[in-house]
Amino acid sequence: PVRRLRRERSGRTGFPSGGWGPPGAAPSAAVSSGVETPVKRRSRLPLAIGLALVLAVSGAWSALALHGQPPAAPTPVTRASAPIPAQTPADAIGNLRMFSRTTGWAQRIDDAAVLHTTLGVLRWSVASPLTPETVIAVSYVDAETAQALTVPVNANGQTTIQSWATSDGGATWSAAGSFAVLGFSPGLVGALDFVDPLHGWFSQLQDDPGVTGTALYDTVDGGARWSQIAVVGTTGPADARQTGPPPVGCVQLTAAFISATTGWLTGTCSSGPPPLYVSHDGGLSWTYQPLAPIPGSPWGEKSSPPTFTSAEDGTLLTEDPGESPVSVGLFATTDGGQTWSLRYSGSGPAFSCDFVDSDHGWLSMFSSHGTTAAAPDLYVTGDGGSTWSMLSAFPYIGVDLDFLTVGTGWASTDPNQFGEGASYLVETDDGGRSWKALSPRLSPPSPPS
Repeated sequence: PVRRLRRERSGRTGFPSGGWGPPGAAPSAAVSSGVETPVKRRSRLPLAIGLALVLAVSGAWSALALHGQPPAAPTPVTRASAPIPAQTPADAIGNLRMFSRTTGWAQRIDDAAVLHTTLGVLRWSVASPLTPETVIAVSYVDAETAQALTVPVNANGQTTIQSWATSDGGATWSAAGSFAVLGFSPGLVGALDFVDPLHGWFSQLQDDPGVTGTALYDTVDGGARWSQIAVVGTTGPADARQTGPPPVGCVQLTAAFISATTGWLTGTCSSGPPPLYVSHDGGLSWTYQPLAPIPGSPWGEKSSPPTFTSAEDGTLLTEDPGESPVSVGLFATTDGGQTWSLRYSGSGPAFSCDFVDSDHGWLSMFSSHGTTAAAPDLYVTGDGGSTWSMLSAFPYIGVDLDFLTVGTGWASTDPNQFGEGASYLVETDDGGRSWKALSPRLSPPSPPS
C-alpha cells in the first residue's frame, strides 16, 4: 500500500515563472506545468538533529560539490540581510507538515504541544491530548489523524509510556494502551512512525547505565497493545536481548516503514558504512542493505530515514562526519527500496531534504562562499537529484523544509539547535527563489461541548 500521508492537491500549481535556478538562469526543461497528482508523504524528524557535533568537527564548510554538475555561482549574502520574523517563543512552531494550503499539523517548540490548522499556517489551535503528561513523539497519519505518545512530567529511566489517537484533527483524543520502557531519557527519545491508523512502531533510544541502543516496539491495533519486537545496537548486559544483524556501536537507530511489513533502520554507527537495514516482516528481522560506492569510515557514518513520494520512489541521505568538510550522499530508489543508487555526493553538512515527487526536490546545505557570515544554501533539482541548481543563499539555520507543490513550501526552524536565539517560519510561492517571514498565532483548545 502507498504510504499514509497523502497531500491533498487541488487545481494547478504555481510554478516559478523563470524555471529553476538563480535569477536570470535559463528555465529548466525538467519543470512542466500541469495538475499534480497526490503523493505519499511521511512523518520525519528534522535532519538537523545531532548536527551540532558535526559542525564542531567539520572545521570549514565548502561549496556543495554536486555529483554530475557543479553548483551555480552563489549569490553573496550575510546573516543581517535575512528577514527575521517576529515570532514570539510562545508561538514558535516546528515539525510542520501541511497536507493542503489550509490543513496541517505542527508542534509548539516551547512545550511540544500538538497543533492543528484548517485555516493555513498563520492560524493554529492547540490540539494536544488532554493530559498533564508530556508529549514525547507524534506521528501524522493524514490531515485529520495522528498518534501521540506521552510520559509523566520529569520521567527518566524506567517509566510508562501512554499512547493516544485522534481522527478529528486533535479535537478529541482516545487513550489507547500503555507500555513500560527502560532507559528512557527526555533528551534522547526516539521516533514514532505509523503507516495507517492501526500499524505503528516506536523506536526508543535507550540511555541508561549499562544499556545503550534502540528498543523497537510495535502495535497492530492503533496503540491498544504494544510489544517489544527487537533490541538493536545494544551495548548492555549479556542478558539484554540482541536481535537482527545491526552491530554493537549503532546507538541511534530508528525505524521508518513504508507499509505494515516493510521498513528500514537508519541512524548513527561508531564505525563502518552508513547503517541501512531492511525488514519485510514488520520489524521482527532485519537484513543489511549496502550503499555503494561509499566506503566505511573509521569515524562511523550516519544515515537518515528514507522518505517516499510513491510506493516506488524514495530518497535517503548519508553523512560522514569524520571527513572535513563533512561528506554527504543522496541515494534514490525507483523500485520501492529494493535497490538504492547514488544520485549525488557533496560536502555539507545538510540540514534538510524534501521531494514532492520522484523528480522535484530541495536540499538545504551548510557551506561558506567567503561571505561575512556562513549561511545555508538552498538547491533544487528537477531530475530526481542527478543535477542541481543553487537558488540563493538561504539564511535560516536548523531548517526543516516542507514543500506542498513545486511552487509552494515552508521552512520552520528550531531555536534550540544552534544557539541562534530565533525561530523561523517562512513561506515561498515560487519554488524557493524568494521567501517571506510569517508570524503564526496559536489559540488554546476549545472547551469540550
